[in-house]
Amino acid sequence: MTRPPADFTAAQAYLDSLVDYERTPPTAPAPRAMGLERIARLSAELGEAHRAFRCVHIAGTKGKGSVAAMADAIARAHGL
Repeated sequence: MTRPPADFTAAQAYLDSLVDYERTPPTAPAPRAMGLERIARLSAELGEAHRAFRCVHIAGTKGKGSVAAMADAIARAHGL
C-alpha cells in the first residue's frame, strides 16, 4: 500500500479538525456560526427577495425528500 501524497494528508488532517455535526452530541453547546443572524442580516441587505414569492426552502443533510413530500401533501390538502 502506498502512502497518500502529502497534499492529501494535509487536506484530510484539515477536514478532520473541523467540527463533525453528525457526531456532535445534542447536548453540546451550538457554535455561534450556527445561528440565523448572519443570513437574516444578509437577506435584509438584499431586500428580502424571498418574500416576493411563496416557497418552501428545504435544506440540510438528511430528510429533504421526506420533508418535501410532507410539504407537498400539506400544500395539496390546502388547495395549493
